[in-house]
Amino acid sequence: MDGLSIASGIITLIDATHKVISICQNYKAAVKGADWELPQIIKEVESLRGVLQGLERLAKLAENGDPAAMGQLPQLSRLCDPKTGTLALCLSELQTLERKLIPPGWTGESESKLRTLIQALGWPLKKAFVKETLGNLERFKACLNLDLVTIGVEGTVSLQNTANATQKEVLRVGQNTIDLNVSLCSMRLGIPDSFNSQGLSLRRTSDDHTEKVLRWLSVLDPSIKYNKTLRDRNAKTGKWLLEYEAFFKWKQTPASLLWLFGIPGCGKTILSSTVIKHLLDRRDTDATLMVAYFYIDFSEEKTQIPENMIRSLLKQIYCRSHSAAQELDSLYSDCANGTQQPNLDQLLSVSHRVLDCINDGDIFFVIDALDECKERGELLRLLEGIYEQKHPKLHILVTSRQELDIEESLEAMTNDEARICIQSELVQGDILTYIQDRLETDNSLKRFKRHPKIQEKIRETLTEKADGMFRWVACQLDTFKDCLNPTSLEKALKSLPKTLNETYDRILCGINDKHREYVRKVLYWLTYSERTLNLEEVAEIVALDARKEPRFNPENRFFDSKEILVICPSLVSVYVERSSHGRSSSICVKLAHFSVKEYLTSGDIHKGPASMYAISREIANTSIAESCLALLLHFDKPDSLTYQLEEDFLGYSDRKESLIPRFEREFPLAQYAAEYGVKHACHTSWVGNSTEGLVSELFSKRDTLENWIRLHDPERPWDREPALSRPSTDIVSPIYYASAGGFLKPLEKLIETGADVNAPGGTYGNALQVASYKGHHEVIHLLLDTGADVNAQGGYYGNALQAASHTGHQQIVQILLDVGADVNAQGESYGNALQAASYKGHQQIVQILLDVGADVNAQGGSYGNALQAASYKGHQQIVQILLDIGADVNAQGGFDGNALQAASSMGHQQIVQILLDAGADINAQGGIYGNALQAASREGYLQIVQILLDAGADVNAQGGCYRNALQAASYTGHQQIVQILLNAGADVNAQGGQYGNALQAASSTGHQQIVQILLDAAADVNAQGGFYGNALQAASSIGHQQIVQILLDAEADVNAQGGYYGNALQAALSRGHQEVAQILRDHGAHEDVKNLENDGNKEE
Repeated sequence: MDGLSIASGIITLIDATHKVISICQNYKAAVKGADWELPQIIKEVESLRGVLQGLERLAKLAENGDPAAMGQLPQLSRLCDPKTGTLALCLSELQTLERKLIPPGWTGESESKLRTLIQALGWPLKKAFVKETLGNLERFKACLNLDLVTIGVEGTVSLQNTANATQKEVLRVGQNTIDLNVSLCSMRLGIPDSFNSQGLSLRRTSDDHTEKVLRWLSVLDPSIKYNKTLRDRNAKTGKWLLEYEAFFKWKQTPASLLWLFGIPGCGKTILSSTVIKHLLDRRDTDATLMVAYFYIDFSEEKTQIPENMIRSLLKQIYCRSHSAAQELDSLYSDCANGTQQPNLDQLLSVSHRVLDCINDGDIFFVIDALDECKERGELLRLLEGIYEQKHPKLHILVTSRQELDIEESLEAMTNDEARICIQSELVQGDILTYIQDRLETDNSLKRFKRHPKIQEKIRETLTEKADGMFRWVACQLDTFKDCLNPTSLEKALKSLPKTLNETYDRILCGINDKHREYVRKVLYWLTYSERTLNLEEVAEIVALDARKEPRFNPENRFFDSKEILVICPSLVSVYVERSSHGRSSSICVKLAHFSVKEYLTSGDIHKGPASMYAISREIANTSIAESCLALLLHFDKPDSLTYQLEEDFLGYSDRKESLIPRFEREFPLAQYAAEYGVKHACHTSWVGNSTEGLVSELFSKRDTLENWIRLHDPERPWDREPALSRPSTDIVSPIYYASAGGFLKPLEKLIETGADVNAPGGTYGNALQVASYKGHHEVIHLLLDTGADVNAQGGYYGNALQAASHTGHQQIVQILLDVGADVNAQGESYGNALQAASYKGHQQIVQILLDVGADVNAQGGSYGNALQAASYKGHQQIVQILLDIGADVNAQGGFDGNALQAASSMGHQQIVQILLDAGADINAQGGIYGNALQAASREGYLQIVQILLDAGADVNAQGGCYRNALQAASYTGHQQIVQILLNAGADVNAQGGQYGNALQAASSTGHQQIVQILLDAAADVNAQGGFYGNALQAASSIGHQQIVQILLDAEADVNAQGGYYGNALQAALSRGHQEVAQILRDHGAHEDVKNLENDGNKEE
């Protein structure tokens, strides 16, 4: 392929980037609701365009006959291969993106019409699709960048004796090419983090990067609960634990775990906070100490997800350890620079690496309330996984009740001495301190201050009967607030309830009759709401009653929202929660203790006098759903959300404050109702009850439906900001939303009134596809029976069959096939239904599709074909099924090139063997890594490397991002694999790739032992090529003194010229590594050697 043809192909691709950016700019000007997606797409495509423009300039140099550029034509030609070339894959990805962005009905007319359509239809892309597309574009860009860096640098070196103008142009190509944010290189290929506008500075913009990593690791802030608990406790409590022998031994013993357990309300959270404070105080005088903690809270669902716990702990360590930060930076990069999330195995693996790399001081983890986690089995397995490595510096303290599953799990990790039961005699002193503190500081108990004997009576009685329960004591003190004379107090002391449940019975029975219905509703909400509620939201509940008219009556509101705290004494508590930016705060309300929720939802309450307050999930969800729907139905006019009262504009100096919509101040519960009301309805057996009628009403009233979608579009669950001015034309048909929610009766009524079952629109294209994705069998039958097109194209999955196949809804797949769904219909990310099912591992669906004639070798989609998709994801049985029915084991396509490379890159050893046994070409070229051996070498899969070599893999095969397996393994630091490859005959001095050779690759990433292994194997210490020119410059640029010394001892030429920095001394000085610079000077480095880049700049 000549330079002109290559340049023409690259220009086509650049034109595709222009189109995507132009469309995105129109979306940016016309719609809201894509605040994250649009900037990310524009940034990524612009960055990709920069790479392509560098390639274009190089191709034109070749077209004009430049000898050095013409020497790179074979490499450029490989990039342009229509089947396996990176440029072809990249063009396909951009065209798919452009096709999804172009609104239906636009055929290239004026931009004004384009914007009109955009405003009408809104943002069309699902966040998951955007993330996947960004990841693919980053990978393509990384491959292109690797090629271009190599071409640019090699071209620079080869042009040193040519005309200055040509030299300047090649340098400019190199600089423009690598002036990028190559996030995938950090993600999967390990290229340095970022590049500045002067060229490759390899520096990280640390503050911005750190903030992104911290936000990605965890948004949870355990310090909020820690600080609240410290405020609530008396500083004198918990001293017994700090002086306990078992606690002292826990701190001193390597790889230790301590378990504090006790009955409900015994003060476990207070004790864990006391331990945290003790450790943090120690850290103030010992900077090597690491302390990380986490509170699991029954009222905060996010704290009950096991992976959130480990992410929070890792986040806290990130800020305290440079070596730990490097490990977590690597994980962040592996997850597409934070656009993807790590799985639990990755989190566990990185936690071990983090713990291994901290050698200076002890590490303390404190985890409170294991018993409050919904996914307790997963949590305990995670805890076992962290502990089983026996990291000598790690000390873990956990608290919980003495539940059987927790006890069985922790038994293997602790001895009797390391299990502390919080018995009454241990905490009796703390309880006495707590009582005294409340009597002295609680204003509602101040009447007793003038009566020392009465105070003493209270102390003695409560301490004697507490049985170690702080929670019980707190409730009794609350009831004493109503004792206005000695007689009433004496009566209360003589009739104290014996248990917490009996205490709660009395509290509920004591509620004024006229408040009972409201209290019941509030308890429903606080027990089963989807998120924590603020005080204004809770107070709003009294104004809603779906069974009365009007359903929403503002006149029923309390004068003061704080009245809820008065009528629900001891059952609820409040705390202040600050926003993420810290500029605002709200008063949040929750049940006062986990034991309150247990009591309200247990069978015990039915046996007592407060049975009227018993709560079931069904009853609670029905009540919440009715209240939410009643509020949503109140917004029944086109301007219900945007109409503002005149007083809204008074009293504010900030224009933004003055534009607060009426509903945000007057309807504090509106956002919750919009976001979760229908979800609560789905949690009820609502057919035939009032909830069904309310849902039908919501879907049948167009203005009400549109206002609901403006407040919260269920298609965009990540977008919490209401789009109050969203035009009606941007909101898809009610039939789509009814199908998405699985609301059969409302859907029947819509169809009876003439709704079009094939109306296009929405993320999933049409009602049938969204119902297939969600798994609503009855809805699908209704849609098909009333004329839905089973093969309608469009939407995220392309068609309904692919949607059902991907999500694993086997019965729906069969239903769709029975009515004529095209089993080989092509479209979207997974190409076809078979590839989608193979990727997700739905074996039975794969078999069903094959039985009705699915083409096992159909090409398309991100993974090329079904076999590659299954191989990539490790679905062994599906791989065998596909091979047995005739899948082409060597079919090329997709990002990984072929099935063998896909399996090798992901470490699926058994699948690798199956593919080889089935005749896979072990040296097949293509994909990001070029071949299977390079893929396994790069990812560090030792056994797969050995299998491939034993089966005849060419150890010196060229291609892929690293050009050969040895360089890939050397760069990523897989020492054993490096040795195996050398033993198998790898050419230690093979040239090519970004880093020129294996020695430079290992030197550039600081792998000292590999550097020594390569030198011992006769690596040429002065070999030229690659980005850094030679190994010494690579090691100098990263400041690795030991490698620099090893290379110099091996007679590296200290003044060798070439590479980006010109020479090793310039590399060290440019990066601020003064110690390395001095070592180089001591070995004869010349200060006056000029940097090639600077020469080029001066000539410009």
